[in-house]
Amino acid sequence: MVTIRDVAKAAGVSKSTVSYVLNNDPRITATTEAKVRRAIEELGYSVNHAARSLSSSRTWTIGISVAPDAGGYYSAAAGVHMYALARHASDRGYEALFVDAAGGARSIREAVASKRVDGVVVMDVSDDDPRIDMVLELGVPAVVFGSPDDCLGLDVVDSDYEREAVDAVRYLHELGRHDVVLFSKPEQLVRQRMGYVTRFNDAFVREARRLGMRVHVEAPEQVDSDPLSVVERAMRTYGDVNGVALFNEPVVMAAPRLFSTSGCGMCDERGVIAVAPRWICLSMSLPFATIQTDVDRLSGEVIDTLVSRIEDPGREPVRRLVAFPVIEPR
Repeated sequence: MVTIRDVAKAAGVSKSTVSYVLNNDPRITATTEAKVRRAIEELGYSVNHAARSLSSSRTWTIGISVAPDAGGYYSAAAGVHMYALARHASDRGYEALFVDAAGGARSIREAVASKRVDGVVVMDVSDDDPRIDMVLELGVPAVVFGSPDDCLGLDVVDSDYEREAVDAVRYLHELGRHDVVLFSKPEQLVRQRMGYVTRFNDAFVREARRLGMRVHVEAPEQVDSDPLSVVERAMRTYGDVNGVALFNEPVVMAAPRLFSTSGCGMCDERGVIAVAPRWICLSMSLPFATIQTDVDRLSGEVIDTLVSRIEDPGREPVRRLVAFPVIEPR
């Protein structure tokens, strides 16, 4: 079946440009529109007109599409995000419909075609996520809750992970911690092309090297790997390091107990900074510096952005990346 991606490639334009043409967006020039229309005709691309027409009537329901179950902590984290999104949707007069994760793009198509949603929140987005192609093809209002490599003209809301990585490095550098370990997200998420992980890691390493620091990156293999074993391995390998950054929630939760019982240099709590959800930082009273991701605030931004898109489909795309500040330990 010919997809919107095939049309974009044939016309030499982006997928978002194809979507704009399909939606008769006035920002597209006549020359560009002609190229896209010609590619559509040559490839025999067929738009799902039934789904697109059905999406024009209001249902006062927002679809929330999550990625397939990653397992472990990450399933619980998805639940926290979904609860916050549903609460903010209710505050704006909308019901929340959780779109089947296993069905992915197909489930979004079915929700729109059956006239069940006015718009869609696409969570846990990977680079080249087929769900993005689907919402572009359907022309349904959508917000990406995540930071893919290319949002293709869709509205995006997420933490500014690259900015936070830089801030974490500078915090450690100002303390004189010039040999550091970064405990990052599982390699499984990198293989799934969850681009925010790679971008955080790359920004952290790049800034550390710019400042003349040594940095070692450690990550568990799977989302359900034992976090203690990862830290213990690093302690044996890098016993002389004097700074630690934690970008892995299970490691964040395990670190205080492990650090308190060890005498190694990396476990000096004054030289540790964690990037983690605010609810973890507060509930555990973490004894080191933190950058606290406010899931509730981000969820509110996502719903506000989607409602605005539903009410004004033709407005300029919005990209809201929120950098949360470093909070030093008391």
